[in-house]
Amino acid sequence: MKRKKKASFMLLFLGIFLSLTSCKASFLSDLSAAEDTFEIRRESKASVSEEKSTLAKNVYVHVCGCVKKPGLYAFYEGERIDAAIRAAGGFTKKADEQSVNLAEVLLDGTQIYVRSMQTDGSGKGQPAMDSGEQKININVADQAQLMTLNGIGEGRALAILSYREEKGSFSNIEEIKNVSGIGEAIYDRIKNTITVE
Repeated sequence: MKRKKKASFMLLFLGIFLSLTSCKASFLSDLSAAEDTFEIRRESKASVSEEKSTLAKNVYVHVCGCVKKPGLYAFYEGERIDAAIRAAGGFTKKADEQSVNLAEVLLDGTQIYVRSMQTDGSGKGQPAMDSGEQKININVADQAQLMTLNGIGEGRALAILSYREEKGSFSNIEEIKNVSGIGEAIYDRIKNTITVE
């Protein structure tokens, strides 16, 4: 009888021991899985941080003229002039909004100058030269000077320089329409600000 009780006690003890061992193994397994998940999340956060650093704002543009907050602004590569105008507070009431190509991609180190409008006798707005502003001589202007003209970005400025090298000086301002990428719309924006003198 004593042997049976002893055997029963041993079996009960063994069962409890095995049960506790099994729980411990399960707990350790869950703990290991949790550590792996935490490590994955930490690596994921690190990769997101690295991705953000590669997308740093590294395009600097000077926005001036008829905008509410002129100044130097930083943008991500591929952003458009529209973003620069919004960053500068938008156009003022005097701005010649039609002279700005909002879809043009921003280029590092460029200046976006928003010209003002003046009214003629009929009250219709016309692009105006700022007081004291000189017209750009398209026969001698360098790339940077050409890029101050509304609608003339790096590509069009280089096209003007290339045209001058191949064909020689412009005989009149309308001849600039022969340059690739400069049509009637662009010409209308710049005709009052250019010369061939």
